[in-house]
Amino acid sequence: MKHYTSILAAGVALAGTSFIANAGLSLDTSFGDQGIATIEGITAQDSQAIEVLADGTILYATDTQKGVMTLVKFDQSGQPIAGFEATADLGHMQVISGMEVADDSGLIFVSIQGPIASYIYSFNADGTANTDFADNGVYTFQLDPIGNEINDLAIYQDALYFTGEVDGHAGFDDFFLAKMDLTGQYDNSFGDNGLAVLELAADGYPDSGKGMAIVAYQDAIYVAGAGLNNPSLYKFDTNGNLVFGSHFTHGEQSLGTLYDLAINEQGVMLATGFGGSTSHTPGLVLTAMTSGDLIERYDALPGIDHRDIFYASTVLDNGLFVVYGKPFIGTEAPYMRVFDGNANYVADLTEPADLDDYFANMYPIGEMITSYNNQLIMAGQYGGTVRLLKFNGIASDGSTQAVLEGISFTYQEDVELNTLITSEPVQIQSEISGSWQASVDLGEISTSSTASCSADLQTWSQSISVNTGDYLCVRHISRDDYFASQTSIIRFGDEATTDFWSVTVQQPEQETQTESETETTTDTTTATESETATESETQSSSDSRDTARATSSGSSGGGLVNLWNLLALFAFITIRRKKV
Repeated sequence: MKHYTSILAAGVALAGTSFIANAGLSLDTSFGDQGIATIEGITAQDSQAIEVLADGTILYATDTQKGVMTLVKFDQSGQPIAGFEATADLGHMQVISGMEVADDSGLIFVSIQGPIASYIYSFNADGTANTDFADNGVYTFQLDPIGNEINDLAIYQDALYFTGEVDGHAGFDDFFLAKMDLTGQYDNSFGDNGLAVLELAADGYPDSGKGMAIVAYQDAIYVAGAGLNNPSLYKFDTNGNLVFGSHFTHGEQSLGTLYDLAINEQGVMLATGFGGSTSHTPGLVLTAMTSGDLIERYDALPGIDHRDIFYASTVLDNGLFVVYGKPFIGTEAPYMRVFDGNANYVADLTEPADLDDYFANMYPIGEMITSYNNQLIMAGQYGGTVRLLKFNGIASDGSTQAVLEGISFTYQEDVELNTLITSEPVQIQSEISGSWQASVDLGEISTSSTASCSADLQTWSQSISVNTGDYLCVRHISRDDYFASQTSIIRFGDEATTDFWSVTVQQPEQETQTESETETTTDTTTATESETATESETQSSSDSRDTARATSSGSSGGGLVNLWNLLALFAFITIRRKKV
């Protein structure tokens, strides 16, 4: 299992990571069918192995029925690659224990564990048998009449290392580590003619020593397994010399085993398994430096039942560790936990609600989790059918929502009605380098490698894959009425959201003035007509008053005339005010 990554190359800062509880996983819906790839016609039985190549393609091996192994390859989108299918007849009671791929040649090596002998099969990159390896593509490992088990293998500097257990001293199994070239020939300079065997039981311990997981790192070979009644970590140089063997006790007897091992660029190791008495097998996570110094032993993480076992671990490109656990007995669902690059427990990763049934019924067989570009890839069987799940990226704080950091679109105001409105480009600068599925509920989104949202440079759609460093663009049609907002909600994964919105212009002032002038004209016309009628009435009244004055004996004199003149002036002023 190749669980080693360089976090220095990724430039990720790991110090100061905070605890984030229950960070939710979300499926990468661009993979397979909404995040799940199903292998039709293949049913997993007892074992499996999974490996991701440098270009993102995925190799998956399983024993499809008793005694038969099938190897399938998927592209980055989760589609099986047509024409690639390798099979091998394994024989009765034999299971897959590991898989490795040579980076340069693409040669594939799969280890098979059997009750009497174990084997290593080799295939070419196209799935055909690599007949240049060992005996026509198959190496048989059998040092003793029975009990020759290969549990894992690794490739380092064009050499193949493998580890396991052999039937050793006084009936107790002994730990071994072997080295050969990629043609299947032992390196005689390594250990004793290619084998380094630790007869731990010879020291008087009633022990079964074994190597379960192997990682090559900086000119050394690290193995996790068991020894001296305890979960153990071993370090060898490339010549087969034992540098240290660390046996981690817990109480009087641990009787535990480490199943998997991962190392990051800081030289932090994380091993998973179980430790405790035979009646209590608590899940165990050991973290240590490659110097052999223990950092922490986690026997009681939040929620760990005393009979839980951590079966698998992997390290992401950003230095995070992810471990997979499941109750040893019972039907409780498996779970995954995150540790930062300094070996601190960070978070639980909760599965999406629609996968509750899948997780609850998935039985762990062989290697189950791996990663690519900080995206977790999980393999298992459900209802007898093999399925691969690919999740969105996990940030250095253990969160799957950190893709939103720094993503904020500026709203646009005073835009024209019923017009295509495009956002400014916003770069995704989070620490997640894996792909995320982004979607928009209204309008379209696109990405660009440059700070541009030009309509002719991108492919616009309602759902796309985004990566760190991409420039994200959003566009929609503005509303067709005045001073109205239009909002596009952008979703990342299942829950994380941000938005982009626009507001149309207010109703133009010219139209407002025209309506006002129309009303004023109407009012003026009405007032003029009213004034004309009033003046006519005033004139009539004046004539009547003149006639009255002419027939009058004049006893009222000039005072009466002045009174009538004042009344006429008052009526005229009132009419003018109404007109204005």
